[in-house]
Amino acid sequence: MEVGEQLGGSDHRPVCLTMQYSVEHEPRFPRWNYKEADWNSYKDLTDDLCREIRVEGRDINRVTGDFNAVTWKFYRRIYHRPGGR
Repeated sequence: MEVGEQLGGSDHRPVCLTMQYSVEHEPRFPRWNYKEADWNSYKDLTDDLCREIRVEGRDINRVTGDFNAVTWKFYRRIYHRPGGR
């Protein structure tokens, strides 16, 4: 660790840290081919299910979680990944 000189007229000093570590690469998410998605089916399915999500009086994080679960569920059904995987 190295503490540098004051910056300009500030009473703050920069701190430089040098770390040595290795990075493990995590598996990549699959790439999606957006051009082949059936967006009309996606819209219809999510419109129907989003009507069932209760919003009034609920925590926004729970509402968002419900919305994400609905859209992901049907996104996977109608969306095509390269190679049919």
